[in-house]
Parts: sequence; C-alpha cells; structure tokens
Amino acid sequence: MGIASLHPSYVLHQKLLTLWNAIVSDNLPACTRYAQSLQGLPKTFSRAPMPEASPAQQAAIKTALEGLGALSGKRIEAAE
Repeated sequence: MGIASLHPSYVLHQKLLTLWNAIVSDNLPACTRYAQSLQGLPKTFSRAPMPEASPAQQAAIKTALEGLGALSGKRIEAAE
C-alpha cells in the first residue's frame, strides 16, 4: 500500500467512485434524484420520461451513500 492510498483525497475519490458506479446508467438523472432524496432533498422528477431507479439501483446507491456518511436520516418529500 503506497502513500497515495492513504491520502485523504484518494480515500474520498474511492468513496465517490463507489457512488458514481452505483448511479451511472441510462437513467442517471433518476438515480441522481433518488440519491438526493436519501440525503433529505425534496423528491422531484426528471424532465425526460425515464424509469425510476430500480430496486437494485436504489440498494447500490444507498450503500454507496452510507459508505460516504452522506445520509442525514431525514427524508423530505416534495411539496404538493
């Protein structure tokens, strides 16, 4: 293990890469919105018609955000 692997920026890069790999797909905007909703932002919908994040995508995104310590524990639903 080299010094670079211990550098805080490298550690952050590895964690963010896990999130990126969880959300990158044909429905990237929907996955991004799901990740934001897990962090407490209001749930909104993507402009272009596309499928919501699948259950498998949601699980991968949630795991990645937990690994980043990026979940607030509070979810805010969109205003009606």
